[in-house]
Amino acid sequence: MPATTATSSRPLSVSSYMTIFPSRRERDFLRRITLVMGNRNQRQWDLPALDSYELNRAIFRVPREEFVDEGQRQWAYDDHPLPIEAGQTISQPYVVAWMVDGLSLPDEARVLEIGTGSGYGAAVLAEVAGEVVTVERLAELADLARALLQELDYRNVIVVVGDGS
Repeated sequence: MPATTATSSRPLSVSSYMTIFPSRRERDFLRRITLVMGNRNQRQWDLPALDSYELNRAIFRVPREEFVDEGQRQWAYDDHPLPIEAGQTISQPYVVAWMVDGLSLPDEARVLEIGTGSGYGAAVLAEVAGEVVTVERLAELADLARALLQELDYRNVIVVVGDGS
């Protein structure tokens, strides 16, 4: 079900999102994702198809460019995974949004994430859930993600080193 306005059941347009998310970084994100939408299957990249206003807001609030190497930041919002430390990758933002959307989390949910990676998914989850416990088997990635999440003030995320299998 598409996100809608409070007074209408019509889906929000990209221009509507531009007024809802007024920060420069949020508008830049929308412009980038809109460019991607123009180059991809419109149905797959139709941001209003995400079910909740809260999830859309979460995706815009998390600075994905902080979770990738400095040399990769120009591609932070492109429609493909990007390399991160330890030979791993970060998923594209729409895939993370789609997975979180599928959870239909209540506001105070406690979430267990397996595979912290850069911490991006945990940050998005932290925007919509009460608490996130994320497990990463590679200590190098866990330490980097923990430090970044603390720097970005995600106090409701706990990063654990361990085997999540």
